[in-house]
Amino acid sequence: RRHFVRERYGDAVATLERLVARGRAVRARVSGSDEPWFVHADVLPLVEEAAGAGWAERTTLLSPFDNLLCDRERTSLLWGFDYVNEMYTPRARRRFGYYVLPVLHGDRLVGRVAARADRRRGVLELEGVYAEAWVEDEAAAPGLALALVELAGFAGVGSLACTGPVPGVWRSALADLG
Repeated sequence: RRHFVRERYGDAVATLERLVARGRAVRARVSGSDEPWFVHADVLPLVEEAAGAGWAERTTLLSPFDNLLCDRERTSLLWGFDYVNEMYTPRARRRFGYYVLPVLHGDRLVGRVAARADRRRGVLELEGVYAEAWVEDEAAAPGLALALVELAGFAGVGSLACTGPVPGVWRSALADLG
């Protein structure tokens, strides 16, 4: 409800209902939510493709500023993932780190990575890798390893080093990165 227009309109639901009447949006139902939800008509084919055989599971790292995270209440409701950007939290009070990237595996937020590029040394330091408490298998590990290698390339560094905690469930896949 707030994400679609980011509080641009005083009565977002009425505005979205007008878009439904014009065929520009469709109503959607989200399991576990009594709120009204809408999907823009232009992206409906992508939603249908994602729900069908055209969807391929992959693992990626999200920016702390990704739209999926911008409404913390919605992120918690839809994905059961509580995210706090700790950049402005004093170091002693941080749980995960200064710049923490959520890990999206398929359609689930499965963990987070605190990464820092040390360009002088040419190393992407993994200051901490954290799996959500419910993650019990290694399914995300190969994709996470690939995403970290891609992040290192994007950051312009040639190697990775795990300098902080790594969950046992992902340890073997990430051990080969250094």
